[in-house]
Amino acid sequence: MRTGPLSPVLALAALSCGCGGPRQREVVVYTSVDQVFAEPLLEEFSRSTGIAAKGVFDIEANKTIGLANRLVAEKNRPQADVFWNNEFMQTVLLARKGVLAPSHPPHGLRLEPQWRHPRGLWYASGARVRVIMTAPGSTPPTSLDAVAAGQWKGNVFAMAIPLFGTTATHAASLAANLGEAKAMTVLSGLASKARIVDGNSAVRDLVDKGAAQAGLTDSDDACGARERGSKAVIIPLGGPEALLIPGTVGMIDGAPHPAEAAAFIDWLLRPETELRLVQLGAAQATLHGGLRAAGCLSAFPIPPNAVPLDAIAAAADSSRESVSRLFSR
Repeated sequence: MRTGPLSPVLALAALSCGCGGPRQREVVVYTSVDQVFAEPLLEEFSRSTGIAAKGVFDIEANKTIGLANRLVAEKNRPQADVFWNNEFMQTVLLARKGVLAPSHPPHGLRLEPQWRHPRGLWYASGARVRVIMTAPGSTPPTSLDAVAAGQWKGNVFAMAIPLFGTTATHAASLAANLGEAKAMTVLSGLASKARIVDGNSAVRDLVDKGAAQAGLTDSDDACGARERGSKAVIIPLGGPEALLIPGTVGMIDGAPHPAEAAAFIDWLLRPETELRLVQLGAAQATLHGGLRAAGCLSAFPIPPNAVPLDAIAAAADSSRESVSRLFSR
């Protein structure tokens, strides 16, 4: 029997009534959130509610896709209760495939509409920011378009190959915001002028070591370098190039422990939990009460996404082949 909408109030009532005799109070959470951030929160949830939160982490390099594929494979016999993702693309795809069930957590319903699925299949919590990281003493590019068009006079600009991870999401965001033709013009210029590397952390290291004057990366990579003593300058992208990448959470359709899943989702979506992630070192903007950034991003206004998350995911579907042609090795 598949799960339907379940409020956290009813969820907690079901946990306490003893209906059907003794049962194990646990929630199984598949998560791609970095273990160093996720584990403390799972432990704090368990201490505050008495519900054992069991995190399942994927050690594959592309961990989000690995977990998403596992959830699809388990669709007819779900093993997980909750998918807690560090991004949104795979969550949107799982919702399309019928892997996620509606839930109606009070804290999630307080989010602005752009940060939640209209039927409650997923909710957003915190958002990493796409930034340009520039070596000390170097002139930062004003935009990706300036780099692509040769208007930036710096020497080496680094970026991850936009076929995977958040750089692929950024390529889709450009297509959604600029139109596919204009986005491919920008990406084609970047393909010819930028130093293409395997990931955002490689971009961070090149800029930090002075091997690149500037690069495109995520706020967590860039701010992590600053925390370790880097003097690099970090500036969020603006205009149609801006991108916030929220974490997302949703209940699994047919979850073995739906009451506990509803309780966990609402707890995770509290403003206090969102801030706790920042305290643990996640360099991201908070979403409750409007966009706000902390830590090394706090000096900058955080521009919102110009289009809905679903539109970015749809643009990825249509532009994937064009991006692959530009950046195939």
